[in-house]
Amino acid sequence: MNLENDVDLYLLNVNGNIIQSSKNSGRSEDTISRQLSAGTYYIQVNQYSGNSRYDLGTNSVLDNAGNNRDLARDIGWLGTSNVTYFDAVGGVDKNDFYKFYISGTRDLRLSLTGLSADADLEVLDSSGTRIDFSNLSGSRSESISINNLRAATYQTKANSEYLQYRDWE
Repeated sequence: MNLENDVDLYLLNVNGNIIQSSKNSGRSEDTISRQLSAGTYYIQVNQYSGNSRYDLGTNSVLDNAGNNRDLARDIGWLGTSNVTYFDAVGGVDKNDFYKFYISGTRDLRLSLTGLSADADLEVLDSSGTRIDFSNLSGSRSESISINNLRAATYQTKANSEYLQYRDWE
């Protein structure tokens, strides 16, 4: 927003109710960053004082993974070939969760690569208990190798831009 005077910014739901607002004083830029479910939303710009022209910009990032264990993206049964998932995190989208299943006893290899910032990778059992993790500093790739992982349902938790799963029988 390229402001001449003070304006306020509102995010409204389909019924016109305010979901979030930004009311910075003076000519300070107003911003709203929020994770939204599918639906219809409105942006409202209100004059607070004086007349003002403004520039309004929007962007959105599609979140392919769930943001908590209950909403984990179910990627199904892992086989013996590489499977790659692309996603991004930042702002209000801090975590990505993926749920997967393993039949029989397997060795599991996970990697989190192509990072532009620090991220961590975890493997959780079906109750949410951490089985293993990788937490290198900076934007170095993260990886986890677990041998003889028993048949069960598992989840990963990652702040990811590029997530790759691989397991071997």
